[in-house]
Amino acid sequence: MKISIVVPVWNLEHYLEEFLESVLASEERDFELLLVDNGSTDGTANIIESYVAKDARVQKLFCLKKGAAAARNVGLEQAKGRYVVFLDGDDTIEKNYLSLMVKAMEKENISMADCGYITQYQGEVVDKTSAKTVETEKARSFLISIFADDEHEYDGFIWNKIFLKDVIEKKHLRFHEEFSFNEDRLFLTEYLMGQKDVAMISNHLYHYRVRDDSAMSATREYFASEQEMTEIPAFDEIRKATEADEEIHKTVCRNMAYAQLRLFKRMVDDKQWARYRKSLLRKYARNFGKLNYQPRDKQEARLCLRYVFYGWTGISYGKRPV
Repeated sequence: MKISIVVPVWNLEHYLEEFLESVLASEERDFELLLVDNGSTDGTANIIESYVAKDARVQKLFCLKKGAAAARNVGLEQAKGRYVVFLDGDDTIEKNYLSLMVKAMEKENISMADCGYITQYQGEVVDKTSAKTVETEKARSFLISIFADDEHEYDGFIWNKIFLKDVIEKKHLRFHEEFSFNEDRLFLTEYLMGQKDVAMISNHLYHYRVRDDSAMSATREYFASEQEMTEIPAFDEIRKATEADEEIHKTVCRNMAYAQLRLFKRMVDDKQWARYRKSLLRKYARNFGKLNYQPRDKQEARLCLRYVFYGWTGISYGKRPV
């Protein structure tokens, strides 16, 4: 088996058939498609079963625990391919997505391949993001780039990448199920630490769909859910995983600090401040100084002080929890 395609699936009856048709139309035919049903309550299960019946490469798996991370782990346990890709069931891929990704992986010293993608909203293309123009990049340089700064192009997704199953198993890697945000970059970090090169494919091979009704969008109905705040403990695991490389570690710490300030600023702007007195973020605020973050301007410097003050008191200068 050449490729294992792992797909977490939850209530995707309006998107799943389009996704499946795009995968099954791939030029590369040697793959298994592992659809992990994450407890769907709509017509998703029927769609999966219809495709299982007509194509032997399609398999239906179950994951009782909620969350994409848990579903991906179930898929990894069953994966038999030399290579692994993690796709989302509401997106689509180009016919040459798999073939070009595999071709890139066959080059010497390549541990992972990364391709460009197209972002779509309500059927319209809103952005095209290309991989870097270089053909290969050192794994450590790639890691530094995905943590360089929130203002840079984000490339911490896993659906536009292909991995070696052998590396995943040798490192005993699985997705951290306790985190709902940033678990993708944590997996990438743990995978790439100590690896050699990453192949960069400039072609736009993946179509990423932005949905108003997605699980991620639902968490932003109001801020801030404890689910969204799991971005920070995930960052803490990334920080620990990169301690052996000073440059990567420093970049991660800076990005972690910036993420905390971004979340805190949204908390301050929330009229329902009372819910944050014992938030997941508060314990990290008390240790904020250890990240040695250098504020970009006076306004951000004041925000840093407010954030540390919140860590020790549960109060943000005048906003007292009731």
